[in-house]
Amino acid sequence: MTTGSFYADKLMNVKKQAYKERDAREAQGKGDRWSEMQEFNAPEVNSDLVGFNIEMLFEYPDEDGGQLTNWYNGEVISIVNEKKNTVRIKWDPLCLGENDEHETVEQLLPMKWNQNNAKPGVWRQYLSGTM
Repeated sequence: MTTGSFYADKLMNVKKQAYKERDAREAQGKGDRWSEMQEFNAPEVNSDLVGFNIEMLFEYPDEDGGQLTNWYNGEVISIVNEKKNTVRIKWDPLCLGENDEHETVEQLLPMKWNQNNAKPGVWRQYLSGTM
């Protein structure tokens, strides 16, 4: 084994441990890598937003009558009302439940952009891929 491959293997192991720790912390609600990668200000709701990859946090009832929250991702396909910040979103079928609508009209309030304490209605850019 060369010195270079020894250090490459050590680096790979350190990265794996770091990713595992990051994922465990995020599962506990401590930090959110996707939130930290967002622009500071919300994009304006105008024709430039068409084609924007979005994710929104929704709340829905679970089988036991409690409430669950989950991020849904999709694409802004049209502006419904620029003054009221409403858009039509086509949701990714992979994130939908069996009774979920494939397209919905949503209001994108600037104050709900990428909030630290995510609540239903919070929205941000959908950043795909892994880190």
